[in-house]
Amino acid sequence: MDQLEKVTIAQLRKLCLLTGTRSGGVKSQIIANIRQDLTNKSSLTRRLPNDGDKYRIISVDMGLKNFALTKLALNKRLPFNTVPMITEWDKYDVQLWANVGTDDTFEPQKYVEPCYRLVNEILLPRGEPLPDALLIERQRSRSGGSPVVNEWVFRVNMLEAMVHSMVYSRICEERSKIEVISASPQRMGYYWKPLDDEVKGKVAKKFRVGYVEQLLADFVQSSDPKISVDPHFALQKFSGDYLSQVMNSSQSHSRGTFGAEKGDDLVDALLHALAWIQWQANKTVMKLEFISGVEDAMKKVDELYQSHTEQMGNAWMAQQNKAKKGKGKPTVATTKHSLKYDPNATKAVEQELDSIEK
Repeated sequence: MDQLEKVTIAQLRKLCLLTGTRSGGVKSQIIANIRQDLTNKSSLTRRLPNDGDKYRIISVDMGLKNFALTKLALNKRLPFNTVPMITEWDKYDVQLWANVGTDDTFEPQKYVEPCYRLVNEILLPRGEPLPDALLIERQRSRSGGSPVVNEWVFRVNMLEAMVHSMVYSRICEERSKIEVISASPQRMGYYWKPLDDEVKGKVAKKFRVGYVEQLLADFVQSSDPKISVDPHFALQKFSGDYLSQVMNSSQSHSRGTFGAEKGDDLVDALLHALAWIQWQANKTVMKLEFISGVEDAMKKVDELYQSHTEQMGNAWMAQQNKAKKGKGKPTVATTKHSLKYDPNATKAVEQELDSIEK
């Protein structure tokens, strides 16, 4: 990585996309971020113990009314050759679940007990194996570009800080080796989107929901799925038409449903975890490529970048074709859509990411 200064900013940002690295700022800062990220070792590659032969990941999309979490399991010995298995996927209205009332007054001490219960009953239940990695979505400090902090944003920020504090307390108490990651929603959203100027904001959220629908449909109907679901979890949570149950009436502890307002929280919790797994795999690949030199490494970056952007582009085209045919239950696309890779198509998206990261 000694010759990264000779690499263009466009290529550096491709590498950042593939590894989940912060890509804002001047070139020297981007290079420093890349070097730090590729030097640090994740618990997924170090394979440090928590109990068992499974590598366990918990991913949280923070919220008071929509607290969503996904629990995944991988084979600890061969994590990158394992299809991630969903062992739990749920959403909570914290105020209703903890019975703390739904009035508009905000008393910080009122949320201490619910937060304690969330950590010790839901995230890290006592008596169960601890996860190896815990991803907690980082919360924004503003809403809609407002110059002031919205009270609900402040409440969720407070909940986020309490969760981090209580998780750290459990780590110290049990002397565990949980890797806690503050996950960037911007980087996750940028990773799971096609190179299309139209795909942003609500359209991007809708795309992510559609993409997860297809992942679940492939699990049910495809011989080569990208995710799987623990059968015990599936039997416990769903009955009848499995896919319809998941997509249209999630058995959550919230009044909302999957696909309705704020239903994207379940989707984002899952995609945070899947993105993080792919980033760790790509980091492992790139560390080996850099041994051969920067030139070979950049060729690999182009290869991985093209593969990923084509995957997102194909998913986008499949959703567009499905929308043209009319609404209906999620189905598996019967034809493969091809999307030619256009290096020039990345410029607008790179500018968008740069503005987000600054």
